[in-house]
Amino acid sequence: MPEDGTLWEYFSRFWYVDLGEVYTPVVVFDQFEELFTLYQPEQRASFIEQFAAIANRRPPAGLAAEAVAAPQAKFVFSLRSDFLYLLDELSADIPAILRCRFQLRLLDRDRASDAIIRPAAMTGEYASPNFEYSTSALEGILGALGRVSEGTSEAVTSSHRLTTEIAAFQLQLVCRQLEEKIIRQKRPAGFQVSPDFYGGTEGIRQIIEEFYHQVLEKIAPTEREVVEKLLARGLIRSGRRIMMEASAMREEYGLSQVALERLHDERLLKREARKGEMYYEISHDTLMKPVLERFKKIEEAELFAAQKAEADRLRKEAEAREKQLAEETQRAEEAERLKNEAILAQQVAEKEKKNAQKMMFLAIGLAGLASLATLGAGYMYDQADKEKTKAEVDRGRAMVSDSLAQMAVKEAIEKTRLAQISDSLAQIDKETALKALDKARQEQMNKLMADSKSFRQEKRFVDALRAYKSALDLTQTSAEKNNIVQQINLTNKEKNDADFEHNRDIGLALKEANQCMAAIRYLKAALRARPGDLVVKNSLWDCENNNNKK
Repeated sequence: MPEDGTLWEYFSRFWYVDLGEVYTPVVVFDQFEELFTLYQPEQRASFIEQFAAIANRRPPAGLAAEAVAAPQAKFVFSLRSDFLYLLDELSADIPAILRCRFQLRLLDRDRASDAIIRPAAMTGEYASPNFEYSTSALEGILGALGRVSEGTSEAVTSSHRLTTEIAAFQLQLVCRQLEEKIIRQKRPAGFQVSPDFYGGTEGIRQIIEEFYHQVLEKIAPTEREVVEKLLARGLIRSGRRIMMEASAMREEYGLSQVALERLHDERLLKREARKGEMYYEISHDTLMKPVLERFKKIEEAELFAAQKAEADRLRKEAEAREKQLAEETQRAEEAERLKNEAILAQQVAEKEKKNAQKMMFLAIGLAGLASLATLGAGYMYDQADKEKTKAEVDRGRAMVSDSLAQMAVKEAIEKTRLAQISDSLAQIDKETALKALDKARQEQMNKLMADSKSFRQEKRFVDALRAYKSALDLTQTSAEKNNIVQQINLTNKEKNDADFEHNRDIGLALKEANQCMAAIRYLKAALRARPGDLVVKNSLWDCENNNNKK
């Protein structure tokens, strides 16, 4: 909006002359839907009021005499077709706003050819010299960019070429890259582009991939992997682009606002406002393939890291089990050694016991001779008593050896039991792994169900159905399957109701604006969704009668 006056005053003073000829300015409002999604109601009302004065050729009050004359200017409003109904807010103040409409469709082969050839042939003060395309080069570009149907990668056959549709985004990207290459290589005027110059079909694919890589190079290295994960995991689901709210990107992926703005400025992402929040999505389907292919390297690295971590874990567990087994073997061998020593000690004790008994008998015999040799008898008796004491000590040692042997046997039995427990734990680990796999399946299915619910709340029914069908592939029980099928049926009904309301509202708005020809299409679509609606039936009947009278 002008800061020093109204739109009327600005355009009444605006003029452009070239070689003595006065030109009428043409003002283009691109992405006009942002008037309704980005601006406050009072800002929107101010613009509508000022523009209505120009469109209706009614000057605002209080103008200077020289500014009363109606401005000579043309205005073009560009907006997405699904926001066309928003123009109804302007129709009360600007009745003619819907009178002249034109829908921009994908380019057919002829228009795409013109878009390639004609700008290249222009001469003047441009960064590149004029150049041209060989027939084979032109056919190669159109064949590479034209596809049989959405989501396939087969080149269009000759029988379909006349109806091929090509996205302007792809065409602009390829032509810009080829022109920049001509500038870099300093090709002369009149240079002819051949398939070899851009590398054929593979070269076109690489141009689109290179665009994606160039954008990533402009992202800070510390955030590059975050961006790739966001694009491949957050903004692509089940092979489709989806929208994501900006704050969710920051919370789930840690993406900075600077990086997000860069992705938008480079046109890798496009955005729109919904209920006061900014939502982002990948700007075109053709970018999904390079996004997913480049992300494979990250996934492979993550898989390798996970496999390495798992291998390290298993290696450490094996080493721990091997160490434990070695310790158990060592303890068993030690127990066997102690047992053998105990047996040997027992045998020695028995032998010494027998010797002691012999000595005791000998001492008794000698005692009978006491009358003959008192000193000799006393000495022999004392010696016999000592031998008896020694025998009793040896017997005690033998009993201790028996106890040690029994303890060693018990320890060996315990180690055998521990080995059996280790085998049981290995079986438990296997069962745990199976449970973990089922848990992962359940978590993925729950996530898809949560995504579907969120999509339904946002009235993104196609995305919801797609997520439900992905969840259906993960079911293992009839209860899970029946629940998801029930949700799919409810979602289809909600989608049908939403389609009805959408087409009904636009159709009725266009009918009120006396645009019956345009309204008929929406009213018929609404009636297909809900054949018994009397309001739509009557409105359609009125519009068709109106057209027949004309």
